[in-house]
Amino acid sequence: MPVHHVGAEVLHQTQPTEGITLVLSAGERDGVKRWAPVVAAGGLVGNVQQIESGSSVAVTWTHPEFRVSAIALGGEVVGMVAPVLGSGATMMLELSGVPYGQEVPIGTEVLTAGYGGVYPRGIPIGIVRGVSDQEEGWSRSYLVEPAVHPASVSHVLILLADANDLERAFQR
Repeated sequence: MPVHHVGAEVLHQTQPTEGITLVLSAGERDGVKRWAPVVAAGGLVGNVQQIESGSSVAVTWTHPEFRVSAIALGGEVVGMVAPVLGSGATMMLELSGVPYGQEVPIGTEVLTAGYGGVYPRGIPIGIVRGVSDQEEGWSRSYLVEPAVHPASVSHVLILLADANDLERAFQR
């Protein structure tokens, strides 16, 4: 990983919030700060919200208020990603705000755009699986299959320093 980071074990909670927040085994003494991005081998998990001396709590992309700026097609398409309930009560993501004239093909990878000061550019978010909504002449929204399911993650990296572009760190 081309940015200063710390590895952490995920200490899953046994409460109804399982997967929405994760207790991590790294905290203030490890250099963890609030809003630090949390990633797994496949891509984006969330960000740190609470910090103790030796642990921290991360909010994952499954949280109803989670949002991240996103890019697709090499940066040509920009939008916002938020969690949605997919078919069969599966958690999915939705890329919204895409201008109607821009189409994103099924199978396109969606990455963090680096806007907003929390997530650097290039962290995988997921893969486009279809159109979820469209307003004729205005915009389209796309259903995105997440790259990482937080409830199944056992280890993560917490990014401790700013980075400009992490796309090469996640190349498959």
